[in-house]
Amino acid sequence: MAVPSQTMRQNIRIVKPYLKTYKTHRQRRQRPRNRFQQAHVQVIADEIDPVYHKNICVISGPNLFREVLEDLPAAAVVAAESEATAQKAQKLFSWPNFSVYTNHDMVGVELGGALKNVIALGAGMVDGLGYGDNAKAAFITRD
Repeated sequence: MAVPSQTMRQNIRIVKPYLKTYKTHRQRRQRPRNRFQQAHVQVIADEIDPVYHKNICVISGPNLFREVLEDLPAAAVVAAESEATAQKAQKLFSWPNFSVYTNHDMVGVELGGALKNVIALGAGMVDGLGYGDNAKAAFITRD
């Protein structure tokens, strides 16, 4: 699901009745909760039947939708607790000019996806102020 954070829980509740059941069962693990915002992964896990938890994935990448549609080279990462699930998602999303890598850190991928947006906004501001590529590179690479 690609929806705003504030509507994730509402949207997962809408699709929940359409999930089909199967016989695999899995013990549920809770992540530490932030009282202000939960990771999308945790919101989804809270709302759906635990038998589906092994299928939860997160995909993120530094991509502009328009460039992906124009078939320009791009890359992303898909994370899932299960390597098999991550590889299934990798196969689903990959195509010749869109490379998808796998990972197991779903919360890290979510956080990285959010943080890259903050950096992109700052880089855009540097461009808008006309400070040049050196200032933008310094902004992007400074830790």
